[in-house]
Amino acid sequence: MNEPERVRYGSVSLVRQGEHKFFSLTLPTEMLAQTCFVSTRDEDVIKGFQRALDEKRAREIANYIDSGLGTIPSSIILSAQEDAELKYDAKTKSLSFKNIRSRF
Repeated sequence: MNEPERVRYGSVSLVRQGEHKFFSLTLPTEMLAQTCFVSTRDEDVIKGFQRALDEKRAREIANYIDSGLGTIPSSIILSAQEDAELKYDAKTKSLSFKNIRSRF
């Protein structure tokens, strides 16, 4: 099996809140679709946080976006898993990680 390629994104801002570090950047929706998944409360009461999917509402949102009438520009908070090997380069203000396909 081939090693996943590393992808790099620039224009990254490092945000600190107490002992925690966060990164703010823009990712293409294709990258999010390929590499991200949601852990729901039903799947894992301790680690899951996302409420159960409302399929009707999801279809309405998808139809809105697919119609070309608009987008929904909002923030999404992601948690990088260890196998992604997330690395921040302060000198170039870039973030890189392994492009590992989502488990879903």
